[in-house]
Amino acid sequence: MIRADNLQFITGKKLNKSDDNIIAKFETYNPHVIDEESGIRGIKIKKPNTINYLYFSKKLQKEQLESRARKVVREIKEAKAIQ
Repeated sequence: MIRADNLQFITGKKLNKSDDNIIAKFETYNPHVIDEESGIRGIKIKKPNTINYLYFSKKLQKEQLESRARKVVREIKEAKAIQ
C-alpha cells in the first residue's frame, strides 16, 4: 500500500486517542489483506496533511499474547517464592 502511493519510507509514530479509536474499530474499515498466510491486514487513513497506515498481524498478536502469558506465570512464581 505504501509503495502503491509512491512513498519510499515508513516511520513509526506515537499513537494518540484518535488512533486508539480507529484501532478499536479496525474491522469496520474493511482491512486490505496484505499476507493471508501470516494474517497481516492493513488500512489506510487519509488526513489533511498525512496518511496513516495501520496494520494487524495475527501471527504477531499470537506471539505477544504468548509472551505476556509467560511473563504472568513467571511473576506468579516469583510472588509465591517471596511469600
